[in-house]
Amino acid sequence: MEASAIQIPNNDSSLVIRFKNIVDSTVITDVQAFLTFKNNDGIYEFSVIVEDSAELPVPKAKYNLTVFADDIRSLGKDYFGEYVLNTADNNEFELVLFPVGTISGTVLDRLDNLVGNAKLKFECSTDNGDLPPDYTEEYGSFTYDYAPVGDCRVSALYRDAAGFETIRVTQGNISHITIKLDKTIVSDEFFSSDSSFLLPLGIFVLLIVSFFMIKIKKPKNEDNVLDRRTKDVLKTLSEREKCVVHFLLENNYESTQNVIKHKTKIPKTSLIRIFDKLEQKKIISVDSLGTLKKIKLTDWFLGRE
Repeated sequence: MEASAIQIPNNDSSLVIRFKNIVDSTVITDVQAFLTFKNNDGIYEFSVIVEDSAELPVPKAKYNLTVFADDIRSLGKDYFGEYVLNTADNNEFELVLFPVGTISGTVLDRLDNLVGNAKLKFECSTDNGDLPPDYTEEYGSFTYDYAPVGDCRVSALYRDAAGFETIRVTQGNISHITIKLDKTIVSDEFFSSDSSFLLPLGIFVLLIVSFFMIKIKKPKNEDNVLDRRTKDVLKTLSEREKCVVHFLLENNYESTQNVIKHKTKIPKTSLIRIFDKLEQKKIISVDSLGTLKKIKLTDWFLGRE
């Protein structure tokens, strides 16, 4: 859910922003706010203490704005919001922020050893928070600072072992969770059993798959061989970034925001941030055609320049 912004006409030259809690419309004060303004011309970042409002020297333009707000009196994080602002005609805004909390977790194996680099998945009741971490750190821990308030199911996977727990996130608090990898993921080891019928069955399946693979049309722009640069860059991306890029690679290198959202199941607010990161890395270009956003892989990423 993308928060809304109420424009308040003002004649001052600098940008003035006030914050309200989306739940009860109360004014948010006495917080430390981190604001990032992004557009094609650059990035403007600010860290300010908000007593009643924040006054910022931002050039007049259209921006994607991300706000992280923290009441230092609480243990966890407190507020989060994403917006599209046009400061060309207005220089005073009232923004509503979503309440958030923090999840601090640890992943253990069956013998209670810490598991580093375990893959993480967060399924929360809302999407009104920042992007979660993709993996545990070296010593098996992870922190999701700006997690949406409500129930979150956190899953962890390492090799063929998996586990999950559900936790309640409350505003401004740190919710601690321990995930034990006590479940086994079914893998292709099943096909190594001593069953004589599996070999011919597997060959038959491979033949069917090969037939349909031949029928798949190659991208119209070039052969299905990735450039070395493309392969190297892919290795540096997060799981969600890879998901978007692979979808574009499989669909003639371009698509629209709505189609990508529908096919990848990535929430709109998260998808916009992924587009921003990929655009900064020169992997995609984003063109707005009215309300339609066209996403295309760049020639640089595809190794054409």
